Amino acid sequence: MSNSSYPSNSSNSSNQQSNLDASDNTSDLLVALNVYIPVPLTLAGCVANVINIAVFCRMDRQQTINISLLAMAVSDLLRLLGTLWRCVCFLPVVVQSDNLTFEPLDMAMGIGDVIRFVFSRITACLTLLISAERCLCILIPLKVKTLVTIGKIKTIVIAIYICTVASMSWIYYFNRFEWEYSTERNKTVLIFKPNEDDNDIEMSLIVVNNVLMQYVISIGIGIFTAILVTKMRQQSKWRLSSSKQAASEASARRDDKVAKTVTVISVTYLVCYFPNTVNMMCMYLVPGYTFFGRYSDLLVNISVAVYLFEIINSSVNIFFYWELSTQFRKEMKRLFGCATTP
Repeated sequence: MSNSSYPSNSSNSSNQQSNLDASDNTSDLLVALNVYIPVPLTLAGCVANVINIAVFCRMDRQQTINISLLAMAVSDLLRLLGTLWRCVCFLPVVVQSDNLTFEPLDMAMGIGDVIRFVFSRITACLTLLISAERCLCILIPLKVKTLVTIGKIKTIVIAIYICTVASMSWIYYFNRFEWEYSTERNKTVLIFKPNEDDNDIEMSLIVVNNVLMQYVISIGIGIFTAILVTKMRQQSKWRLSSSKQAASEASARRDDKVAKTVTVISVTYLVCYFPNTVNMMCMYLVPGYTFFGRYSDLLVNISVAVYLFEIINSSVNIFFYWELSTQFRKEMKRLFGCATTP
């Protein structure tokens, strides 16, 4: 598969392997960055998201934010499982094994990277949904309960999952799994290879998915996050200058914590994913910025860094929930038997 025909920032396994073979020192470094560092981060992220899912299943699902955060934890877990499969396929002992019936780097690309890409997009859409929902709660608090209902949020979440998976099905239209004889392994193995036709159509879809859609989502999250921050500051100043009843003040503090949680999640997403958007745009606009071009070393280094950022983004939310959500903290303690149920 050519380096321009696959949607993920670091997913072209064959091209990366070519870079890995460039020199022993570079190979050792890139194997460490692609496998040995991501594996513990990914495993920790998987454990964290399993805990998130267990806790959110115990929390009040009449609050729409909990449904969205539960859906995000599921998406992050599946994305990390795709990353874990990719790491396994990149292990030198696996790549060099003669007992496999498939090409590991092809399976890393055709399975692991596709899963990563699909659920990264689902997480992005859910982040946009959560930030938009919280903005509505702040901008039109009296109408939000009729506009944002449990049923509507569930429908939107399901639609995001279905539509995103369906919209990425073109990957398997332009590329296919196929049994082919390998001279290196001296037997027939399963590979993942591109089809030879419709390259122009495929390139158009890649540009739309990698650049345009990512920019639209990132800009939307950025706008909603800016509104959240501005409104939180205004409300904080207003409460300091007015007297409120204790119950109302407690409710306001709870809403502030939810808004802060959403803001931190959104900012973390932008920090971790926006570099990938710029990186992908440069691949299409800057001559020589390809895996075999003049700036191949720079592209590989940036792609690996972005790859690690993505793993971090899918793994750190549990710390934000613990710090900012009293309800999450209580339910997590009860989950592990650290607190008694009242």
